[in-house]
Amino acid sequence: MFKAKGLPEAKEKMRTDNLDGADKNDYEAFIKEQRIKEAEITSAVFDAKISVKNLRANVTACNI
Repeated sequence: MFKAKGLPEAKEKMRTDNLDGADKNDYEAFIKEQRIKEAEITSAVFDAKISVKNLRANVTACNI
């Protein structure tokens, strides 16, 4: 358990259930958008790795 000074206060300030309706909706929309962006980046990196692997295989097959 962490015991740094101010953690209980920070925890209380970070609770999303303390937000009013509009702020909570905005926060949830922001978090959803961040998760979507993270998934897009992860997919792009994965696709790039597959493309590099395929290109290397093609280069090796052509003896270039």
